[in-house]
Amino acid sequence: FDTPAEGIREVTESKIDWQSVTTGDADGVVFDVEGSKETRIVFTTDILQRTVSLETLKVGPVTVDAGGVDMKVVFEMAPIGVGREARMKFKDDNAPKGTHPYWIRVTQTDGAKGWVSPFYVTVI
Repeated sequence: FDTPAEGIREVTESKIDWQSVTTGDADGVVFDVEGSKETRIVFTTDILQRTVSLETLKVGPVTVDAGGVDMKVVFEMAPIGVGREARMKFKDDNAPKGTHPYWIRVTQTDGAKGWVSPFYVTVI
């Protein structure tokens, strides 16, 4: 959380209540859930209410548009494992001739980011 006014307000066996304000940055919570196929996560804010099943999250992330520019809520399972490596492939088919900078950024499970300084590729 970004300020002392934000954070976890209440935790019970079936509920986590938190206060969070975001102004363009990503905010989130990570929590453990024990449940069956019927278990649901109910997410409620002043502008959005959504229910998502654990079974649906096992298939993949659920992204919900929250209105506004780039405002969204993403429900997803945390990846299993340590994850000290990341691999990717990227091909820029439209790069004109010349030297171009590229950056790589990763977002970790806890929301922290890592990135490389620009590296340069020359298209001949």
